[in-house]
Amino acid sequence: MKQFLQHRSVDDINIQWAPDLHADLLAAASKYVANKSRKPVGSLGGLFVDSSLFMNIYNLSTGNNGLWKTWSTTCSLYKLHPPCKADIFTRDEIHNLKQMYGSIVEVTPSKICSVPEMHSEYAFAEVGGALVGSRSSRHGRSSFIIPSWLGLAGRLDMTAEERPGRIERLVCHRINVDGAWREMIHAEVRWYAEHPLKNQFSGVTLWQSNSYETAGVSSFMPIQRIKQLFAPAYDSIDGQRVMFVLPLSSRLCF
Repeated sequence: MKQFLQHRSVDDINIQWAPDLHADLLAAASKYVANKSRKPVGSLGGLFVDSSLFMNIYNLSTGNNGLWKTWSTTCSLYKLHPPCKADIFTRDEIHNLKQMYGSIVEVTPSKICSVPEMHSEYAFAEVGGALVGSRSSRHGRSSFIIPSWLGLAGRLDMTAEERPGRIERLVCHRINVDGAWREMIHAEVRWYAEHPLKNQFSGVTLWQSNSYETAGVSSFMPIQRIKQLFAPAYDSIDGQRVMFVLPLSSRLCF
């Protein structure tokens, strides 16, 4: 799509069913598990990597943290790209982050020793070869995501229905958990509000284009939770600007 879909009507779009962001990696990862071999079966930019790492990303994007607990982003599958700037979280953001960390880290909240205010912001990132952008980056069209994260009343719920949001910024943050420092990459997300006619159209869902949910603790999300991207198509219904969500066929690279 050379032309960004913001200026197109939903009538112009050829709608097709799209698999999730990591759809094709399971075949290679399952081969690794079935063979019980440490031999790498996937590659990233010519560099061979252990497919169990890809499988971990997939399960973090789809499952509940009760089974998949490795949120660190220090391995070679994660790359952050400039421009970069250092910044400080607000008091409310630190409060939301502490609650989020208490939900996803596999220790009791009392074991989280330090949640610093300092962090680094980046324009875009790569997760296993897949680009993830932010609103203001040149990869802004990759900032439209459909994860399972936002629950009722802004609560964090990894079993909630998948819903669309847009990444405002990508932040790299280090926290101290039980005496060890962990680096994580988070997306700050604005979640689109539902439209009353959300499920009235075949193959797409309808959302309010200029109205957002109050997210609270769900405003920050580990980058591994990004399961799928979507393309927005805008139209007007009864004089109100609305957004159709069209899932994209994106996947990790091998």
